[in-house]
Amino acid sequence: MEIKPGPEVLEEIIKKTRKNPTGWRCVVSKDESRFSNEYYILHPAHGIYEVKEYQKNPYMTRGVGMRLARRVDEGLYNDIEKGVGEFTIMSENPYKVLESVKRGIPLSDILEAGLMGKDLGIRVHARGPATGAKSPVGGMFSKERRALNRELDEILKNEGVRDSYG
Repeated sequence: MEIKPGPEVLEEIIKKTRKNPTGWRCVVSKDESRFSNEYYILHPAHGIYEVKEYQKNPYMTRGVGMRLARRVDEGLYNDIEKGVGEFTIMSENPYKVLESVKRGIPLSDILEAGLMGKDLGIRVHARGPATGAKSPVGGMFSKERRALNRELDEILKNEGVRDSYG
């Protein structure tokens, strides 16, 4: 299983949502020691993916990810169904959004259209239940997770995130 840039992993997931747009689950947690967010995205037909990313600035995130497993244990999948919130994987086309706004469509209607499957500049690829950090996924795949942590640590080091002033 190969470590890839976070956007590349999300693009792989988006491609799979075209075949299976429903049935996706997500576990979200924070890794305070790396200033990062962790996302475990699961689907019975496509397995488990992890993406770790940090907010470099208000406009950009940086991160890495990989496919952790080809299958999802039914018990784990069902636990996440009892999620406390909802997640969405979406993409936007700023030019198409601007075009829609110029035609007099309010931004709230553009977003609502995306949630209903109509593309006015915002497209929803997948959505489903999400749960927080107290999930069994966090204790699984320790070897793969350590590799992702090393890769993210390297990005943080190269970008000086942990450098002190002085």
